Amino acid sequence: MSDIIRTVGKVKLYILNWYDIIITKIARSEERDIEDILKILKTQNIDFKKLKNRYYNVAPVSLIADFKMKFKYLEYKRYFDKR
Repeated sequence: MSDIIRTVGKVKLYILNWYDIIITKIARSEERDIEDILKILKTQNIDFKKLKNRYYNVAPVSLIADFKMKFKYLEYKRYFDKR
């Protein structure tokens, strides 16, 4: 999903896309991160189902503590933010 910007030997450097930015913010899950995510979801063309699938594929191997609870909190905040 992310675009490669440079290769240095065996190391590949990527620029984060919106999905990856959101996932990193969910991992930290401070209130300002959740607010940022909600703004991104409102202003960018984010497929929430695709985000959820990507998150649940990446989170277990990315050592995100309480990853299921964190995404459920985002869903909760998103639901009430739409009102």
